[in-house]
Amino acid sequence: MRCWPTSAPHTFTRTLTASYLCRSAFPITDAVKSPAARPYGRAVIVMDHADSGLFHVIEDSVRLQNAATLNLLAPGVTWTLPAEGTELTAAPAVETPFAHQKATPLVKGPTLKKQLQSQKGPAKATALPSKATKAASHAGEPRAVAFQGDKVEEVPLPARVEALLSHSDALDVITLAALATHRFSSEQAADPALDVLTGFHLTDGNIRVMLIEGLQGGALGGVLSDVLKWAQCDPEPIEKGTPRRVLYNKTLSYSHRAYPVLGAALWIVKLRTTLPKLLRQAATYAASKVRPECREGLHRVATLTTLTWARQIHELALWPTASMLQMIDKR
Repeated sequence: MRCWPTSAPHTFTRTLTASYLCRSAFPITDAVKSPAARPYGRAVIVMDHADSGLFHVIEDSVRLQNAATLNLLAPGVTWTLPAEGTELTAAPAVETPFAHQKATPLVKGPTLKKQLQSQKGPAKATALPSKATKAASHAGEPRAVAFQGDKVEEVPLPARVEALLSHSDALDVITLAALATHRFSSEQAADPALDVLTGFHLTDGNIRVMLIEGLQGGALGGVLSDVLKWAQCDPEPIEKGTPRRVLYNKTLSYSHRAYPVLGAALWIVKLRTTLPKLLRQAATYAASKVRPECREGLHRVATLTTLTWARQIHELALWPTASMLQMIDKR
């Protein structure tokens, strides 16, 4: 830029330089890349703390997917992820010395019909005990419960999810320990062909927030997508509790994984008090006690519980980082 002052007796020129800062809710490099260069997607599931049926379905799906992809399953147990509309194939699980110490399976118990018969009066959603609203077992198939006035309809799991979870016996203590201690190398974290699911599970005693990240063309868009559709069939499974909410948009994708540092199992964060109460405490905002990164992570997770669309998280850049979650866990 050149300036010519009119008041000066002699004309001279001066060169000025300026810099411009462009702020965006997401990296500009991600916006211009082709979809093939952004293979990863993210999904957020918000549910009541007592909604253990959905929680176990998601947790077991992530465990089995990662254990199979990383070759951590017991010898003789194999399965492959087929295309949509087909079922999984698997060999029977072999007996191991620790087979009796397997992971907690889906919630088992009497069928919903027997529970309703034991009650007086018409079967209504407000009259059901809390256990009746969890995923029950009917002929060995995990199901959700959808209420239509006085009618109760059982919604079966998709075939691929049923086939996957039918082999949850393979998750013995050895496999679970291997998942808990596995750490992804930089090459694995950057490998777009490695079909693993990463993320975290945060609970405060009243609500659960789960964030799952994976390949759009793999497990996230396959088995886990089926689970999320099944979860939405029952929008209010817990009486007077937090309704299920799934924030997932297949058109939103990312060029890199954000949570491989958290490991092959969902990173568990347990808060000592409820999230709203924690954010109201003065100690949370004490600079000498709580780091800004931890405080920002709490605000981001709290915001996830109030949003309706996944695009809101994306455009406002509200995804909590892995370091924020680790700070919250230490807090």
